[in-house]
Amino acid sequence: LILLFLLFLTMLVAWMFKVRRYRFLHETGVSMLLGILAGGILQAVETSEGTLHPAVCNRTAFDEAADTSSHKEFLQDVESQAVFDPELFFFVLLPPIIFNAGYQLKRKHFFRNIGSILSF
Repeated sequence: LILLFLLFLTMLVAWMFKVRRYRFLHETGVSMLLGILAGGILQAVETSEGTLHPAVCNRTAFDEAADTSSHKEFLQDVESQAVFDPELFFFVLLPPIIFNAGYQLKRKHFFRNIGSILSF
């Protein structure tokens, strides 16, 4: 639910930036800042015992009388599944980003910076 809210909020803010023609920040920068803000909020919600607050972690799978060891195992399982996979990024997410950037690049800008491109 939190991720859907962040996606909706990012789309709304990006739309507002296009409508009002703000040029100082791109939509990707907006989404990164919203992600950083959401991550900071989730870190702040963390309790002193090192476990997440029940409002952040979905407690519907547990009975309120469940012992804390099963809750800790559940949190460890969720954390192990939510780990960033570099293979997924490099083989699935990155190629369309590079293709889109190359497709939208104007020839004039490319050849104007050909020295910098070739030196890299």
